[in-house]
Amino acid sequence: MRKSPENNTDIAVVEDDAFTLKAIEEKFRISGIKPITFADGISALEYLKNHNPKVVLLDIMLPGMNGLDVLEALRKEGRLKDSPVIVFTALQDEEIRERAKSLGVTKFIYKAQVTLAELFGTTIDVMKKKPTPIA
Repeated sequence: MRKSPENNTDIAVVEDDAFTLKAIEEKFRISGIKPITFADGISALEYLKNHNPKVVLLDIMLPGMNGLDVLEALRKEGRLKDSPVIVFTALQDEEIRERAKSLGVTKFIYKAQVTLAELFGTTIDVMKKKPTPIA
């Protein structure tokens, strides 16, 4: 298991599936990281307009406002302009991936292709500013 980074502030997790959100939240809490969680894009956007977490773990399919629209709104107004964002989605759509890349996501992960432990490890690497570029 990877050690969590020092001085953990927060990670924003935006995921509408209750089971997935709870599993992610629990994994981070066990490791000493306090996640801030949201089940929809609108409440996440409101929070992110005023806070700057170390990393945002962002689903695409969200009620109210999809994840890419949340990210685009934040990038346009300068919030999180250069902050790390990991897109974590079930959608295997090349157009969505390309749009995410154009918005400067740090990582783009397909849910079906990673375990919770791998997602956690990738997120820790991003928090430590050691991400590998997305292809």
